[in-house]
Amino acid sequence: MRSASYASAVYRQRKNADPYGASRFDGKKARGELLSALSEIYPIEYRKAGFTIIISPHYWPTTLHGSRPTMRRGFEGEDLEYEERKKLMAAQKNAWLEQQVQERKAAQEERRQAEAAYMMAIKARDARAGELDKLERECRYRLGQANLRYNEALATEKKQLEQIVKEQEEADNTAEMYNNLTSDMLTENPDVAKSALGKNRAIGFMYKGMNQEELKKFYAAQKEQMAAAKAKREAEDKMEAEWQALGKSIQNEVARLDIQDQRKRRDIARQLMEENQLLALQQKEKEKYFKEVVYNNTPTDDYYAQFNTTTR
Repeated sequence: MRSASYASAVYRQRKNADPYGASRFDGKKARGELLSALSEIYPIEYRKAGFTIIISPHYWPTTLHGSRPTMRRGFEGEDLEYEERKKLMAAQKNAWLEQQVQERKAAQEERRQAEAAYMMAIKARDARAGELDKLERECRYRLGQANLRYNEALATEKKQLEQIVKEQEEADNTAEMYNNLTSDMLTENPDVAKSALGKNRAIGFMYKGMNQEELKKFYAAQKEQMAAAKAKREAEDKMEAEWQALGKSIQNEVARLDIQDQRKRRDIARQLMEENQLLALQQKEKEKYFKEVVYNNTPTDDYYAQFNTTTR
């Protein structure tokens, strides 16, 4: 006879084999409910007499809905429902396989949908990137066109300003030339150069030169000045020549006097040398005389006695 522990083992095997069924079926809770129901139906004397309560697997679903399980009487170790259990296990195995197949198909379908969604997202991203790239190129093109138009406008404005400046400069130059042609500066008007500081004074930057009469007077005065300058130079040259001749004559006279002085000095030196030789000869004769004549006599006692003879 199979015991109630076999039913609990079957419940655990089913729970472990079917992870999705475990979330829907609580074996411990169902087993507690069955044991509580059996304790109410069968008295304690049946269990004490050696009877074992067997819960057949094909009664599990009805037990979960509140129906009461059946009871059989058997001995320990006897398997009376092997064939039925085998069929139920095969059916359960087929059900599990079918469930795994369905789950695999569902997972594959979910993966396929995810891949399809991913590919759609990639396509959408690529399309968006293409649109953004197209917009960026369009924006760059428009920006380039705007810069080109702006630069063209600046170039046109610059040319216009240069043309205006050129025209203004040409007008100023024309006005300046006309003013110079019609002014007193080019008409050679001598009156404009007269100064208020004096009759013979003139304004320097407006003075146009002298007239013919003034030029004649200027040339005559210039000739007189040139003649006076020439006479002055001639007089200076003559005076310079006289000074040169005088200096040369003085130099010659100084040289002659120097030579004469040198001759006199040589004569005086020769005469002095001759006198020194004569004096030296006389000195030698005098020394010889004193040595041979004067200092030759030896003094006696009478010579020394003549000194210190008085009290004074």
